[in-house]
Amino acid sequence: MSPVQPSSGHATRALLLAFAAVAVAVGGLWAASAVITSQHNSRTPKGDVGGVVTLGKTKQLAKHINGDNQPTFFPDTSGNHLRDLYVQHVGTDLDHGWVVFAAQVPDEGDGCVWQWQRDQSRFRSSCDHARTLAADAPGLYHYPVTVKSGKVKVDLRAAPGAEPATTSTTTAGGG
Repeated sequence: MSPVQPSSGHATRALLLAFAAVAVAVGGLWAASAVITSQHNSRTPKGDVGGVVTLGKTKQLAKHINGDNQPTFFPDTSGNHLRDLYVQHVGTDLDHGWVVFAAQVPDEGDGCVWQWQRDQSRFRSSCDHARTLAADAPGLYHYPVTVKSGKVKVDLRAAPGAEPATTSTTTAGGG
């Protein structure tokens, strides 16, 4: 064999070593991913899931609502705009007085929504200007609201159209 002529045994061995190195690297990345995912999942809160949404801190929401005399509008992020919401705070106690209700006017088309009239401190229907609603939306279905650790949470699992709720609750503890 000539010292200049390549040996096919060395090329095969180098190729096998390269494949083994790639397999070890992929296996190492998979193991690291599994460990990181496990650590993340162990830190994920196990509390409110499946439709309970944290809207924000009570102080910030109330400052925006009461300071601007305007309820906060939360658009439906699904794109169908069937669950656009208004968040309103009535009163001075940050742990109570939270009202969350659908922005759509009941018994009207999907495009008919409540619009806030700042100068009158009430809502007006976008499709029937004679139809108005007080700031706390009496008579409409209110989604269940809780205040937990200074954060406003709303339970969207309930279906609008049921008996109207009128109170919010406060829960102590972490979350």
